[in-house]
Amino acid sequence: MSRFITLTTDFGYRDPYVGIMKGVILGRSPDSTIIDLTHGIAPHSVLEANFSIKGSFRFFPKGTVHVVVIDPGVGGDRKILFLEKEGHCFLAPDNGVLTGFLEGPEMPRSVENRSLFLDEVSGTFHGRDIFAPVAAGVANGLDPADLGPHVPDPLSVSLTEPSFDENTIEGCVVYIDVFGNLLTNITRVHIEKLGIKKPRVFLCGREIGEPQPSYSIKSKGEPVAIIGSFGHLEIAVNEGNAADAYSAGTGDEVTVTS
Repeated sequence: MSRFITLTTDFGYRDPYVGIMKGVILGRSPDSTIIDLTHGIAPHSVLEANFSIKGSFRFFPKGTVHVVVIDPGVGGDRKILFLEKEGHCFLAPDNGVLTGFLEGPEMPRSVENRSLFLDEVSGTFHGRDIFAPVAAGVANGLDPADLGPHVPDPLSVSLTEPSFDENTIEGCVVYIDVFGNLLTNITRVHIEKLGIKKPRVFLCGREIGEPQPSYSIKSKGEPVAIIGSFGHLEIAVNEGNAADAYSAGTGDEVTVTS
């Protein structure tokens, strides 16, 4: 039985690292279908990777193996986790990248069965030497119990949640995509819960306006607030770059109010 395998890394596209991982996977699981979710995660950004995989995994068939290699602790004493959740499988470092997936009764396993790894394991490229061959094994139907013991206390990181008062939501930018759109931690559900008929969006105190149904509602170069494809409030500039236009970055304050 072959499966889909997604890859999420901060490796970029200039170097051969991603291609090498694919070669290892296909060498052991030639019938698997490998999908590049993204290799453009900001270097070492556990939070950015967490946002990406949480917003994406449900669009793949159940049984998909999601490999997430954002691993600044590579070669150290951090564990590598395997987790089954909602019919999907996840392989990731134990560094908080699976925060939010770890809630509930499912307990991850520590990947410790060295017979599954490449013969030589480097101290710098576990994506090639451990993640890729283990992903291939899982795709081939490996019993997860053969990976290693359960981990009762996996690492979680603090994810910024919006705060509320009577008529205001205070959140922040959590992700910036390639277009310079500013994705926030405020969701459609949050705004609907607030119950304001015409909510106004502010970025660092500068008014953007009411959320609109599409970018094209505004003229070229104008700012627009919109509920994006992940269900999160975004701030964009039509045919422009909001991050540049507002000198904005992750953590910048976003407010929704009446």
